[in-house]
Amino acid sequence: MRSVTTKVILILLLSSTAAFCQDFNIYPFSMIDYSFLGGGARARAMGGAFTGVADDASALTWNPAGLIQVDKTQASISGVYLPLQLKTKLTYVTNSNRNIDSKFSDDKLKPSFASFVAPIRIKGHPFMASATYNSVQNQINVEYNAADTTFYAQAQQTGFSGHATKESRRTSTGGLDVISLGFGTGLYGDLAFGGAVNIYTGSTESTHRADFTKVLPFYYGSQFSDSIQFHYASTVLDKADSKGFNFTASLFYHKDKLRAGLAVKTPFQLVTNHDLQRADTMYNKSTKAEGQGTPVANRPSLYRGKTKIDIPTDISIGISYQVTPNLLLAGDFEYANYSKSKYFVRAEVDSQMHMTGLDSINTFTLPGSVYFVVPYTGSIYNSAGKLNEVYNTFDLKLDNSTQLRFGGEYTLKTTAGIIPIRAGFRLAQGPYREVTKLFRDNNGQPQYVSTGADSGQFAIGKKVTHTAVSFGTGIHWRQIWLDLAAEFNSEKQTESGTTYWGEFQTEKKRNGPALTFNFTGFF
Repeated sequence: MRSVTTKVILILLLSSTAAFCQDFNIYPFSMIDYSFLGGGARARAMGGAFTGVADDASALTWNPAGLIQVDKTQASISGVYLPLQLKTKLTYVTNSNRNIDSKFSDDKLKPSFASFVAPIRIKGHPFMASATYNSVQNQINVEYNAADTTFYAQAQQTGFSGHATKESRRTSTGGLDVISLGFGTGLYGDLAFGGAVNIYTGSTESTHRADFTKVLPFYYGSQFSDSIQFHYASTVLDKADSKGFNFTASLFYHKDKLRAGLAVKTPFQLVTNHDLQRADTMYNKSTKAEGQGTPVANRPSLYRGKTKIDIPTDISIGISYQVTPNLLLAGDFEYANYSKSKYFVRAEVDSQMHMTGLDSINTFTLPGSVYFVVPYTGSIYNSAGKLNEVYNTFDLKLDNSTQLRFGGEYTLKTTAGIIPIRAGFRLAQGPYREVTKLFRDNNGQPQYVSTGADSGQFAIGKKVTHTAVSFGTGIHWRQIWLDLAAEFNSEKQTESGTTYWGEFQTEKKRNGPALTFNFTGFF
């Protein structure tokens, strides 16, 4: 029984993924927003169409060269309210008792943006320098795995093949922030140049709870004596810290009523260190006994892991036109080459896993198994105490990402102050797609269809589309601007195919309205 317990604990550890947890799509981790949009209530109310505007304290996050238009010292700060919502629907054609129809929501109120802009001179040449903080990713993800075939495979490998899963759920929350330092300056005539260094930092917390029961016969000698009910509960908390940095180079052109901008962000690797805290408990109870049972294992433990993901070059082009002194219209196009992105998982070595023979099970080489590698090789410390890191590399099967952003601003002059009225629209596609005719094996991993008319292939559908409609207003005085933006985001992904439990269809919807409040002071 002890060996069974050990294997259950180890296999459940391996199935517990990190912040990038396995989702019901062909991709090795959940849909995460890598758009990394700039900050500021004014820009967001205009749909993010700000590369060709970039004339306020948020310019560094959109187009640093646009800072040349800022003519005085100013400071700006924003807060955001996010009532995020995720809906998950999983339907089995022939096994309806495993269907899932769930909704998860969470409210967040947090600082989202801060900026300081001031003029400086270097050898007599004027610059506008800026420092910003921007929240670029707010992650909420929930997975209900009661129907996930992963647990069937775990049961088969550990002797729990007749198990009942009382509860199995993964959740992940957190985000990613970026701190930027940069400048804008005149280059030649009406053309300006700008640059920034961007430091990414953030954390996520992921939990995985699983609950199993199994009745096994108990023999004394060669005679059947009793039946023992085993109950196993596992809770894993993964605290993941991410970091990375890249550069932004940009140009800005301003002539009469026309403005145009170009911003290029260099590629980088987002590195995540995982700190796992686990608590496992197993109870047994004789069918003839009374009470709740006897704990036979209670094992808190700590583990470490490391992953990296390629974030590609990002190019934004924007244009704006001052139609009248009161009306401004703008549009942006953005492109990122995610099809070249790779995912790296540091290979870890665990001596007990090797001793129990689990290192020979090749299913654990897949991206969902973040912490171990097969065969028995991995990152080890050398005689000098330095860790020699070894990584497994996975193709993410992502697509190139594109965005179209449009927005406008109309200003009203009143006795109370200047009141802006803003609106915008954003359409983002990729890097994920919808999938049909997908076959998932007993470990929940996507495979090519092995039999039938669709043998050897699955069908890739249209890109997952993220849309956002935004509105905003505020009031501006000479020394103080107060701004408000409301964004209404929507995203849906579907998948269909077959698993051990039969034919299935899934649909996941994300709805995330966001309210941003902004204060700007001029000095």
